[in-house]
Amino acid sequence: MGNLACAYFRLKRGVLHFVDLFIPSKVMKKNLVSWATFPRFDLTVNQKKYDKRINVAFCFNERYIPWALTAIMSLLENSPACSYDVYCVTDIENESQKKILDFIQGRYSNAAIYFLSPNGDFDNAFCGRWSNAIWWRCMLPKLLPESVERIIYADVDTLFLRDLRE
Repeated sequence: MGNLACAYFRLKRGVLHFVDLFIPSKVMKKNLVSWATFPRFDLTVNQKKYDKRINVAFCFNERYIPWALTAIMSLLENSPACSYDVYCVTDIENESQKKILDFIQGRYSNAAIYFLSPNGDFDNAFCGRWSNAIWWRCMLPKLLPESVERIIYADVDTLFLRDLRE
């Protein structure tokens, strides 16, 4: 039984090397690898299931605006065919909010950005050396509109490398 498993993994590794060398398309590579390594399962994504807008939330303060912009831009840049509602829980000034809104909407048409002000639920929470912004994600159920059924929360130090529908 050990020799059979060893032969299987050698064959699998050989298929992966072949795919890397000779298949130029990322989609074809993904399909070939999923077929070669898991022949009984269909690993293709049903993207029609995610035709709705995807809700994503970020929490940050004035200090983390550059990182928040980078995270939002990576999200929108790597999935131009998908639409997003981006909710930002933040205490930044209205002028900064307008700059962020103008910057994102001037470059990307697949996103709507909403700014939510944190309530005072966690003002006295222990934060150590961090700001209160680390607790704002716990406020999301209270702050989001009732029309939002699901949301993906991401820290501002997250980079999105692929479409979230995958």
